[in-house]
Amino acid sequence: GGYTFDDYPNIVDNSALRPTHVDFKSLLAAALSSPSSQFKRPLSSLTFTANWLLTGMDPFWFKLTNVLIHLGNGVLLFWLTRRLLRAAKPGIEPLHELWIASLIAGGWLLLPINLTAVLYVVQRMESLGNLFVLAALLGYVRGRMRMQRDGRGFWGAAISLAVWTGIGFTAKEDAAMAPFYALLIEWLLFHGRSGLDAHRDRRVYVLFGVVLVLPGVIGLAWLLPGIMDPVTWATRDFTLSQRLMTEARIVMDYIAWIIVPTPHGLSFYHDDLHISTGLLSPWTTLASMAGIAALVAFALAVRKRLPLVALGIALFFAGQLMTGTVIPLELVFEQRNYFPSFAVLLVIVPLLAAPGAALPLARGTLLGALFALWIGMTALTSWAWGNPLRLAQQLVLRAPDSPRAQYELGRTYIVMSDYNPDSPFTPLAYAPLERAMN
Repeated sequence: GGYTFDDYPNIVDNSALRPTHVDFKSLLAAALSSPSSQFKRPLSSLTFTANWLLTGMDPFWFKLTNVLIHLGNGVLLFWLTRRLLRAAKPGIEPLHELWIASLIAGGWLLLPINLTAVLYVVQRMESLGNLFVLAALLGYVRGRMRMQRDGRGFWGAAISLAVWTGIGFTAKEDAAMAPFYALLIEWLLFHGRSGLDAHRDRRVYVLFGVVLVLPGVIGLAWLLPGIMDPVTWATRDFTLSQRLMTEARIVMDYIAWIIVPTPHGLSFYHDDLHISTGLLSPWTTLASMAGIAALVAFALAVRKRLPLVALGIALFFAGQLMTGTVIPLELVFEQRNYFPSFAVLLVIVPLLAAPGAALPLARGTLLGALFALWIGMTALTSWAWGNPLRLAQQLVLRAPDSPRAQYELGRTYIVMSDYNPDSPFTPLAYAPLERAMN
């Protein structure tokens, strides 16, 4: 496939990523060239420059790099899942642990909702940032498990969490959520205890004060003035309250799109979304809020009996905090679920694949059907992404009311025409461009 949408301002039209010669000054300019964020995401930008230096602007190599990052994340996620399973259920049989971790990691690699973090080139920012999130959590959990065995391992846990989070932040800002994810793991699996006598370990509380509370206070002090300023929201077609109400619906939609994806759900642009203007406008706003409250209440109720289920629910909602609450970002993007989708699988896969559970045939059949659906949808969507015109046509079919999808189809026809008025592609561009304007 080719480049699309935000690939152009960030990569294709960003001349700083293509230095004429390699030196510190040109690499610094490349690192600080991204228009996506005030923090510039320098590590991600430098990987784009590395791609250009090695293979030019051929999108194939950019996307292959993304695939390799995704596979690396799958490996990290597999090892993290094994340790989470062991921490949640110390007596788990090694074969069962291996089987469930393999299903979760394999399922996550195949989830259709994660496809845009791979084939949408600029979203390397998402997958690369989460590579360091997973490394941070893996290092933290390994260290904490050692602390529970013999009291050692604190510095390994602390350094892993701090260093990998810091590096991840240079790829994308949501890597800053890693310490909060670690706090949830600590609360639900380790309970702040260490050693064979399971004593309260004050070092853990100090660690989270340094890597979570202090940066959190600084971050809020920096963000809140802008969030509370009406001028900030003037560039959006929604207010703060409308955003929060709409995001309740979106978050519940995300769960559906992760578990039971459909072409209509995974329509990429999502600019045809109707904004919630009240609790009953539409009625799904209040219903979604009730659903979120019910899931949170359920997680609290089962946190001791089913800690992994509670952890999965907690991590999913934690993964939405930065992009799905008060920061005035665009409302919905599928790639925002790159980490939260793992949390959903952490809930459903162990329940369906648990050895010795009741109705094993029904559970296995349901799990197999889900995997078949994920593989089929990912294959279908990957096929569409393999050709720019096919992708543009497919996205219009998935979301005919999306102005962006209609515009991109018209633009693609014009590109295919080579800007020749007599080309058969030229008249095909008129209708979608008119629909985009309306």
